Amino acid sequence: MSNSFWILSWLPFKSENSISSFKEYFLLEVVSPIFNLSFFVLIASFTRPNSDLNTWVIGNSFLLSANLSLFRVGSIMVKERYNGRLETLIASPSSTFRFILANTIFPVIVSTITTIFGLQISSYFFSQSIHLSFSLFLIIISSMFSSVCFGLFLSNLAFITDSLNFLLNLFYYILLMFSGANFPISQLPHYLRFINDIIPLSHGITSAKLYLSNSNFKYQLFLELLVGIFYLNLTIFFSFFLEKKARQIGKLGSF
Repeated sequence: MSNSFWILSWLPFKSENSISSFKEYFLLEVVSPIFNLSFFVLIASFTRPNSDLNTWVIGNSFLLSANLSLFRVGSIMVKERYNGRLETLIASPSSTFRFILANTIFPVIVSTITTIFGLQISSYFFSQSIHLSFSLFLIIISSMFSSVCFGLFLSNLAFITDSLNFLLNLFYYILLMFSGANFPISQLPHYLRFINDIIPLSHGITSAKLYLSNSNFKYQLFLELLVGIFYLNLTIFFSFFLEKKARQIGKLGSF
């Protein structure tokens, strides 16, 4: 990748976080999500005292990325529009796909680091034997990729509604309920189980659980990558469609 691509990736990430000191950033992006993780694992330990906590530690460690992928990445287009950069992007001959791809790099990196850190910390405090290996790292980074691509897709909703914050919170709780992190998908009604197949993180969590049980996890990992690629292509399609519509009507947004 060229230096300009990395600069395009780094500058939006830097502008988003430069207002905070390292201590503030660490408390907000790392410590606070880990307390959230501990809350769900503690509930599981008291409600199911004889169950293996590894499944809850794994699932909720993956969900640590939901805050970044939804509320940070999901609001990218709103912030680009507020800062006046979106009009320049549409008017310029630069590639929208390149811009979208650049915005996924550092969120994926930060989500992966946060998930690994939460996984190791929770394993230590809850006395679980989860060791980071290349296979588990591959599962984590694939899940973070699909999660960030989902956030990019949701960011396009800013052009068709002014209630984006409500939608981001709604999808966050959908991930909590249907990803399989806190209770088995088999407990859901049959007509709702399809949601688990189309949202990010769900196949990644299943893949990680299969890996820890020494079962074949490659098919679920492949499905997780497919989900990420699907939302990335959907993001590119909607960005192209909304850009074309903005050129036709002479304004950004449909509300």
